[in-house]
Amino acid sequence: MTVVMYRTLLARELVPLTRGRYAGSVLEVPTTLILGRADAVTKGTASRSSGTFQVRQHAPPARP
Repeated sequence: MTVVMYRTLLARELVPLTRGRYAGSVLEVPTTLILGRADAVTKGTASRSSGTFQVRQHAPPARP
């Protein structure tokens, strides 16, 4: 994400997003969301499948 995109997110989108701006919306395109296990920003995000939301957990290949 570029600095300008990040600043736009913080200045214009973050508050409406946290207030439920898209709560009634449905994401209708195949989307890949990658979350880190120790990521402080996405901590608490659902890690189980529910309804049309499917979660697949992938671990990096083991190193020799």
